[in-house]
Amino acid sequence: MDAARARDRGTGADQIRKAAESRIPMGRYGTPDEIGELAAFLCSDGAAYLTGATFRCDGGMTAAL
Repeated sequence: MDAARARDRGTGADQIRKAAESRIPMGRYGTPDEIGELAAFLCSDGAAYLTGATFRCDGGMTAAL
């Protein structure tokens, strides 16, 4: 996605990435492993009593109570 945005804006992908990461409270993109760990937990017995929940795995990007 960064490369496509860079092409559209006529800039470098690194510049797009740095700008995006500066807006994420954690200061970085999430990794595939971090997304996978959430998915694995939700599929595990540890999440057996969860219903109707929303989990944001966005490094704090979405402000919510």
